[in-house]
Amino acid sequence: MFSNVISIHLRRFKTIEDFENLLEQNDLIRIDAGACYNLMLDGYTKIFLDKNTSKIVGYCHQTDKKLIQISEDFVLYLKNMNSINFKREKLSIDSILDKISQYGIKSLTKTEEEFLKNNS
Repeated sequence: MFSNVISIHLRRFKTIEDFENLLEQNDLIRIDAGACYNLMLDGYTKIFLDKNTSKIVGYCHQTDKKLIQISEDFVLYLKNMNSINFKREKLSIDSILDKISQYGIKSLTKTEEEFLKNNS
């Protein structure tokens, strides 16, 4: 997801044409140059956009240039984002002994150590 987010420093541009040129040169034709220009006039210093959707996911304002605000849409996206899961392997004496043989006893997790202790 983050590979789709771009940053535009709004204060580097003076006119709508500057924004149009920037967006055209970077093949970002879905982003509205006029909206970027208006944000600059409203005191925004930097915006973070999703290239695919053209939605603003974050921004900085001249009131506190170092503070990055996150858009409500992005906050909702983060709240509803699915967590990654992993498959737990079933522990067995053989798999633990194989791990010890290959990587040494210090490679065991606490769970593996307890399993070994309880099943030996």
